[in-house]
Amino acid sequence: GTKTVYLWDPAVDSHKFYSDFHTKFGLSPLSADRVDLDAYPAFAASAAHVATLRRGDALYIPDGWWHVVRSPLSDRSMSCYGCWRSTFRQ
Repeated sequence: GTKTVYLWDPAVDSHKFYSDFHTKFGLSPLSADRVDLDAYPAFAASAAHVATLRRGDALYIPDGWWHVVRSPLSDRSMSCYGCWRSTFRQ
């Protein structure tokens, strides 16, 4: 299947996600399905990077980047998530 991934740079857009107003650090009170622009007007000025993934593709999402993943209901797809920290030291 296919997926569309929307990514926002935290250095540019974090304040537009109103995460300071959520009860859990790192989460946003915005609904990914329908953003209430009356309640959260700054989000309208955010600029998403968009990637379309197809079978066999992989996408690295940097730490802290806001992201939403969408796949069509007509497609079957599977996702795998991994998180790691580098042990490389200079």
